[in-house]
Amino acid sequence: MRNGYRLVCDSCFAFRRFESESADHVTLAGLRAHAALGPFVVEHEDCRPPLRITSPDDASLEAYREHYEEA
Repeated sequence: MRNGYRLVCDSCFAFRRFESESADHVTLAGLRAHAALGPFVVEHEDCRPPLRITSPDDASLEAYREHYEEA
């Protein structure tokens, strides 16, 4: 079963949705080669704190929606 996750940049208040069997096996290096998420990873690879993977119920995402429109 695939689960929904979010790739989040806390520095830019940006995030992208993705699905995976488990977030335990997902790496940023692996996502860099992903057709849809790769450009997002490259765009935010110099941000500090670095990108993180979280669940859709992460409370910070609601505030991020106010500052950044998800593409």
